Amino acid sequence: MKDREDQKGFSLVELLIVLAIMAVLGVAAVSVVGAVSGFRLNRCAKRIDSAIQESKVNALSGGEGWLTISRAENGDYYLQCSDGTTEHLTDSRIVISYCIEGEETEYLITPEKPMTLSFDAATGAFSSMDEDDEVYCKKVILRMGEWREVRIALVKETGAHMIE
Repeated sequence: MKDREDQKGFSLVELLIVLAIMAVLGVAAVSVVGAVSGFRLNRCAKRIDSAIQESKVNALSGGEGWLTISRAENGDYYLQCSDGTTEHLTDSRIVISYCIEGEETEYLITPEKPMTLSFDAATGAFSSMDEDDEVYCKKVILRMGEWREVRIALVKETGAHMIE
């Protein structure tokens, strides 16, 4: 008969401890990835909100006050402002859409259909998105995956906006 010192392998207790450690590390990794994703989404929403405010101030100062969010063929989004700046907003991991007043339909920003917001220089209110019709954006929606979403609500009469 062989004694215990010659036997090779792991005990059940050792295997359970290793599995418990792996589970804790897995949960920690998922939490870190989720936090980084949320940070990226919030940073993008804050940049759009900031650009809306800058455009409104430009309009009320007597200049042009508008901004355009466009999407490139590779899925990246770009922000162009009336002050002449264009910047990379985010990559394709975030999807940006908008809703107009009177509808719940979400319109995706595509390479063919960018979204432009502009302001009335006299009042600071949002201007119509369509020259021929009275079409006003009521919210901008940013999504990352199925569960993460940030909305920027817009008030057409005052030009007010807030991240929800």
